[in-house]
Amino acid sequence: MTVEAIQQLEGLKILYQTGRQAFILPPYHFHAVMTFETSAHCGTALWDYEWWLKASKAGIEWEYGWARDYMANEHPRSEAVALLNDLDVAMGKWEQLLAKLVKKNVNVMKFKPWVKETSKKVKVLLNDLKG
Repeated sequence: MTVEAIQQLEGLKILYQTGRQAFILPPYHFHAVMTFETSAHCGTALWDYEWWLKASKAGIEWEYGWARDYMANEHPRSEAVALLNDLDVAMGKWEQLLAKLVKKNVNVMKFKPWVKETSKKVKVLLNDLKG
């Protein structure tokens, strides 16, 4: 059944990475990972929205902090800028998605201000690093 579902998916891509890299998948992306090294992930549980919001915030905050402290983590500025570019795109997609959702939804109303604030923080840090 899973194989049949995969065969119906469109726009499948393979991302082959070596070395230290980070990337963000926008909302509503499925992915599989095969790794031979330590790999940090933030995933979502589709059956529990409250937990998903907390995990999404925690993952994005971790990525933001990693980019902000790239030198302390011994990473080049270019990797921090690349991560922030991806995070900026992802936050823009979140803003678009939340604008379309029902405004009476309590969970949407809790998440929306955080997305707006985080999006601004990402843009400021990105501009500082591109400086």
